Amino acid sequence: MPMPKPKQRHNSEAARRDRLERLRRERIAAQPLRRAYPRMAQLRLELRFNDGSALPPAAQSHILHPPAAAFFRFPCPFADCDGLFDLTGLVAESAGPKTPREISRNLECQGVRARDRLTGHRCGLQLECTISPNYLQDIAA
Repeated sequence: MPMPKPKQRHNSEAARRDRLERLRRERIAAQPLRRAYPRMAQLRLELRFNDGSALPPAAQSHILHPPAAAFFRFPCPFADCDGLFDLTGLVAESAGPKTPREISRNLECQGVRARDRLTGHRCGLQLECTISPNYLQDIAA
């Protein structure tokens, strides 16, 4: 008779690792930027965070070129938060035919931090993101 597998502990660190691994696999499976947005030569994503403290999480800058994965989901920078910021729709909006080339939006993390698991209070980290696509005709001009 086979031994039953020991129950996995569902601690926040294991859940965080699982979430990051799932995001990594999704990024690998994503189509390249050149296929998702054939006219786009470069995409710049600027992420600035504000939690109301003197030392918010560090800003992030991502510059994607045509071979890069067209994957625009980023985990909340708080390691103990289960939230993420999905910029997929905003990137599609910035790449649309009748939208400005650069867009900025404010988003709020809807995840829950480990310290708030019992109360269910949302993380609430504020993200100001700026999405700046460059198109092939812009480079040729």
